[in-house]
Formats: sequence, C-alpha cells, structure tokens
Amino acid sequence: MAVANNGTSKQGIDPPSETTARRAGDVEQPPPRTADGDAAIASVVQRWKREDFQEKAGLLLRALQFLFSLLSFVLMASNKHGDWMNFDRYEEYRYLVAISLLVFLYSSVQLVRQVRRFSTGRDFMPARAGTIFDFTGDQVKVS
Repeated sequence: MAVANNGTSKQGIDPPSETTARRAGDVEQPPPRTADGDAAIASVVQRWKREDFQEKAGLLLRALQFLFSLLSFVLMASNKHGDWMNFDRYEEYRYLVAISLLVFLYSSVQLVRQVRRFSTGRDFMPARAGTIFDFTGDQVKVS
C-alpha cells in the first residue's frame, strides 16, 4: 500500500505514533480502561495479592515474636547459678521475669488469634475490639 504525503495509508489508518508507543509502556500513565473493565479487575486482584502477602508476613512475624518471647522467658526463669549469682534474690530480676511472662502470654494470644483468622476467616472478637487490643498491647510505656 502506498503512503500519502500526510503519513496515512490509502485505507485511512494512521500508523502508531511514537507517543502512543511510549505511553503503552509508561507506568505513570496507565493505558485507558477498556469497556469490559480489565484494568479494574487487575487492580482488585493485585490488591488481594498484596493483602494476602501482608497477612502471611504478619503471621510469620507473630510466630517469631512468640518464639523469641518463649525463649526469653525460659532463659530468665531457668537462670539458677547459685551463691551471689542467684538472681531470684533481686526484686528487679523478678520484675523482668514477670514482664517476660506477660509478653509470652500476649504473643501467644496474638498468634492464636491470627492463626484462627487466617485459617477460618473469623476472629475471637469484633474487628473494633481486636484493633483496640492490638493497639494497647503493642504500646511501650516508659515512665
């Protein structure tokens, strides 16, 4: 087919311009949405994958929190050296063991909650109460 002077073919179809080809690969300016909503569906699927990854990562972090809190509690509770190294005589050490126990219990409850939510899709408590429980339990108070 012969090309006319204005850059169009005899059939009236313009060849793709450089800006159109550049725009197709441009991440900042996505291609226009199609009538069937492919872009919307892809966006929803991408969001689901991101939320699923965040939930799995949160579960892994809760499991690590449980493991390290158990380890710290066991090490502190079993620290028996005798003589002047018997730390049970010191009130500060007993506070540390008590705090370690509380952290272990809290991380256990959080791990069980998250495993149940991940496996069944339901939680022990309503969403608002669960959010408040997470927020208050994860706070650090320094006096």
